[in-house]
Amino acid sequence: MRFFFPILCALVFLFPQKADAAANCTSPQTAIDSLFVGLAESSPSGSDFCFDLSDSGDSERLANQLLQVLDARGLFIQVKEFPTEASPKNEKDEAVTHFAVHKDLEVIYVEKQGSEWRYSRESMGAISDLYKKTFSGISLWFQNLLPQFFSEPLILNIRPWQLLWFGVLIFGGLFLGFLMHSIVGNRIRKAISARGQTMDATLYNRVRIPTILLTTGLMMLWGISDLQLTIKPSLFLYFIAKVMISLSVVLLSMRLIDVFGRLLEEKAAETEGRMDDQLVPVAIRIAKLFTAFVGLIFVLQNLGVNVSALIASLGVGGIAIALAAKDTVANVFGSITIFTDRPFQVGDAVSIDGVVGSVEEVGLRSTRIRTATNSVLSIPNAAVANAKIDNIGAREFRRVRATLGITYGTPTAKITQFVEGIRTILEGTEDVKKDNYEVHFIEFGPSSLDIMTSYYLTVPGWHEEMVVRSEINLQVIQLAEKLGIDFAFPSQSLYVESLPAKS
Repeated sequence: MRFFFPILCALVFLFPQKADAAANCTSPQTAIDSLFVGLAESSPSGSDFCFDLSDSGDSERLANQLLQVLDARGLFIQVKEFPTEASPKNEKDEAVTHFAVHKDLEVIYVEKQGSEWRYSRESMGAISDLYKKTFSGISLWFQNLLPQFFSEPLILNIRPWQLLWFGVLIFGGLFLGFLMHSIVGNRIRKAISARGQTMDATLYNRVRIPTILLTTGLMMLWGISDLQLTIKPSLFLYFIAKVMISLSVVLLSMRLIDVFGRLLEEKAAETEGRMDDQLVPVAIRIAKLFTAFVGLIFVLQNLGVNVSALIASLGVGGIAIALAAKDTVANVFGSITIFTDRPFQVGDAVSIDGVVGSVEEVGLRSTRIRTATNSVLSIPNAAVANAKIDNIGAREFRRVRATLGITYGTPTAKITQFVEGIRTILEGTEDVKKDNYEVHFIEFGPSSLDIMTSYYLTVPGWHEEMVVRSEINLQVIQLAEKLGIDFAFPSQSLYVESLPAKS
């Protein structure tokens, strides 16, 4: 017997028995952490968790359900952020009596009960409901259809049924995307056709991809919890789903703006005025900029970024940005001045500080001018708003003034016939403003008899002006040939009084 006691002590030392020690519930941090510490035990008991002592439920079952809910929803608990004091206080030096385990799951919280911190009775009662709401019956039905082999873990504790369920989510999202694009597209087409317009097929097809991305992201967001993954894979998939949804919403909004913008451009082209032709492209760009700004905030919020704090932190930097962007702001206000004052419209021929051409586009930053050499010149709107603008295209009449020189020695009768003939030509030309033209023999030039012609053309553009002037000039030449009148050209006569004598 004297050898039995040392052997027994050695067996106890080599194979220690688990002590029935209660969890440490002295602070909010240790109370919340007891959920993870207790489940890490090989055979957890009720005392391993800081649960409400009056709860008569199965503590191990509730702890497992709560952990599965947190993992499936991708709710990572930062245990170290909770106070370690037994009686923590807030910034106002007031005692805090409860702490929610996560901001997105406030129904689960620990509260101070006497000298200890424990999960509240209300939290214990809410775990089962949360478990039922987190995991749908569809995935359970899907698992029951599969053989037992699909529930065996493969790599990284991933089971075959989880891979199949993920494939179902992706396929379902793609199918719903194609279906939504077809149904909504047909309704939009019918609505547009009822108004006598047509939808551009290219723009319509560009809406398909963001629609499919949106439905796939929503399908993933709905079904990730049913995959029953651990916290890290769930967080990764939630991150991917939120990025897909955010980007697809922004991209879809941009594409829809393009579709309806094209319809507005077609509608504006049917009207007589050109002001709407000028405003529609700018309105489209403003809508896109606003959508991009709102979309950026939407994406950042879905990724968990505190946008309010970010904007507040940019307060000092915003001053530097404002100073750097002062020219851009000036150009934007310049565009507003152009739209309100309307010194020209798209298509008008203008002269802006010596730059002559037709207005092709008025944007938020610059105005584009198509010059006579077919190049496009961009002028900042701030400079346009302060420049002297000659709107050639706004002319009601186009004045033509020319001087015709005929040779000395032309008989007076022919000069009179030539002047009257030019008047007859102008009177008979449809595009010449009647009763507002002048044809006179005005001057004895150095080498010609000068006849002045001045008239106004009622034509809409520069090309039409050139055509009418060419027709009038040809008729004038034909009249001169008929009367036998020659046009003079600059010449000089040299008279020699004497020549040197021959030697």
